[in-house]
Amino acid sequence: MNPRERLIILSVGTILVCFAGWYAFSGIFGAFESRQQRIARLQSDISKQEAKLRIAQRAQRRRRVYEEIALPGRKDRAAQQYQALLLGWMEQTGFANVKLTPTASGNDRITTHKQLTFNIYGQGNLEQLVRLLHLFYSRDCLHRIRQLKIQPVTSSKNLTINMMIDALSMPGAEDTEEIVARQSDWLKHGELTEYLKVIGDRNLFAAGNHAPKLATIGTQTAYPNRPLSFSIRATDADALDQLTYRMENDTKLASAKLDPKTGMFQWSPVDKGEFEFTVSVSDNGIPARSDSQVVRISVTDPPPEPVKAKPKLEFDHAKYTKLTAVVQERDDRKASPTVRHQAWLMIQPTGETVQLYLGDAFAIGSINGKIVEITTGSLTFDTDTKRHTVQLGQSLLEGSEKLLEQKVAADKKPSDTEGASPEASSQPESTTASAPAPRD
Repeated sequence: MNPRERLIILSVGTILVCFAGWYAFSGIFGAFESRQQRIARLQSDISKQEAKLRIAQRAQRRRRVYEEIALPGRKDRAAQQYQALLLGWMEQTGFANVKLTPTASGNDRITTHKQLTFNIYGQGNLEQLVRLLHLFYSRDCLHRIRQLKIQPVTSSKNLTINMMIDALSMPGAEDTEEIVARQSDWLKHGELTEYLKVIGDRNLFAAGNHAPKLATIGTQTAYPNRPLSFSIRATDADALDQLTYRMENDTKLASAKLDPKTGMFQWSPVDKGEFEFTVSVSDNGIPARSDSQVVRISVTDPPPEPVKAKPKLEFDHAKYTKLTAVVQERDDRKASPTVRHQAWLMIQPTGETVQLYLGDAFAIGSINGKIVEITTGSLTFDTDTKRHTVQLGQSLLEGSEKLLEQKVAADKKPSDTEGASPEASSQPESTTASAPAPRD
């Protein structure tokens, strides 16, 4: 065999060895790659199953959470309990004319849950509606408001509301005597006051609420152990608002009272001094507005009592009472006979005759007097401040009069008749002047 043939054989052998090696490598590599792909598919299936398992676990956990806040599994019991809860909320918030109607649902074939639907009607103001919604969303329960309609009532601050509410009951829920009160954390602001402020300031059903205005009260004067009363007044531009009055920092006026509706203040102070307190008035607008003012009370000694004038008589008998006669009487029973005068006064409206002696007191109409002198033709009597002299035929309000001070001064002067005996100045016995017969 020559070298050329050996080279050809060696080349063909090398090619056959390379082809056999490539074929063996391809088979081994394909098997390995197929195994890797199978492993990848199995891992993918495992991941999918694990994902489904996690979803199922999450759903199971969520179901347990839902069962904790769902209504009891018995539909009739759940409906009764939730209806009582809704009516309690309506009563608590003060709604009037409340009507609640359960609505039949068409999901009885569903086994995982049962849906309950209620229609609620009522009348109340915006604040009451906010309180109702706050109670609803503060309760952690499987319920929702599907529909809410609000309509203002004419010439009123009230609103008419219509609500459609859905609630769910689940078979696995705990069957209790009443719905468990669980607090929800769904509310952003949390506190009711924040919602009243936010929604009230954006009242879409009425104009903005105006604050009431207190009238100026000023300093009041009082006296110890005497009742003090005065009225506190306020005005409000909103005709439908109702005002409420209240006392603040009134610790020194413990016995004082302020009517919250009328604003009438009453107090009986004991000690003298200067007292003050703050009075406030608030309306029932949404949100409520108020005004306040400091009231000062000065307790001092009372002023002296004024002199009361005598009441003027509508019909004065003294004006129609006249001196009709003067009679002399002699008493002969004594050793020294004496003479005295008797005055006759005729009260014309009654026809009565009054017989008076020196020193007698009498009261006729507006005259309260005492006889100080009787002469044959006149009668003189004193009242509290004056001396009156009436002539025959004159009434008690006619004749002359002078102040008692002048009378006292005149009495100090010597009388022209001083020292004269009664006989010297006496008139003839039993002298009369147009005198009617005396009455018994």
